Amino acid sequence: MEINDKIMDFFDKICYIKKNHEAVVHKFIVKIGKIARLNPFFMPVQYIGYLPKEIHCKEIVHPTINFSFMLSSQTHELLFAIDGKKYKAAAPVLIFEKPGIVYEYFQRQRCETFYFSYNAKYAEHFRTFTEEPFQPIMAMAHNSVANQLINKILELCLSLHSPGAVDRIDRLCEQLVNEAVLSKKISVAANNPYRKAVYEAASYIEIHFTSEIDLGVFARKYGLSKRTFLRYWDEIFKQPPKKYITDLRIKEAQKLLIETELRINEVATKIGISDPYYFSRMFKLHVGVSPASYRCRKECVYPGQTDH
Repeated sequence: MEINDKIMDFFDKICYIKKNHEAVVHKFIVKIGKIARLNPFFMPVQYIGYLPKEIHCKEIVHPTINFSFMLSSQTHELLFAIDGKKYKAAAPVLIFEKPGIVYEYFQRQRCETFYFSYNAKYAEHFRTFTEEPFQPIMAMAHNSVANQLINKILELCLSLHSPGAVDRIDRLCEQLVNEAVLSKKISVAANNPYRKAVYEAASYIEIHFTSEIDLGVFARKYGLSKRTFLRYWDEIFKQPPKKYITDLRIKEAQKLLIETELRINEVATKIGISDPYYFSRMFKLHVGVSPASYRCRKECVYPGQTDH
């Protein structure tokens, strides 16, 4: 694979090496904002770059919104200041750079950096990053999804003018931003054994809601009392587990009443309720009509009509 003259016009600087007779991205800074898209994304990437051995040691104010992934470093800590406030971080780390802020890097050792930029007009889309208190740093350690996305983007950068390449880069970069946000929020939950127990229980319930479920099992698995478990459950889902399970059963019953010809008692059995009379009372309490009336009402709606 070779980089032709047309592509070179878009490179401020580029270097690539060959491994096993194939071109591999080695170093580049590229302006891709003006490359035509086949299926334009509402938020196209303007600049993209990969600097494997860059020395960051100067003040800079960005006119664009930048996502800088510092993937590795020769030193244990990265030192920098944002609007005069000093920070320390260990690679790999994401640094969010917004317009109008002074960034100063004190890192004298070489650092492997991958970054991409957006037009400043898209600032509202990145509200999660800019909300107060402003948190410009996100740890990215052990994030295999992010690593895979970066590798895909770098591979596409070898053939920018291939049909659809920049379109894919736009969407992969947006996925990478989303992964950064999720990584931060997931890490908070993962470090809390109470929340971890609740999330695992909820995932299990989503699949096994028609069976008898002992929430005490999940509590004991994480060394929690059932009372503590239920307190965190209410905090996360804003409703007791019993109602959570009931809602899942009612939704499944509605689906079965419309999509199958099962009798009412069979529907009740399918969702884990052995007493059809209790099922009918519970269904009416939650839906407002009996199971039979619900089925009839749905069947009697003529094509094109709206069921209110």
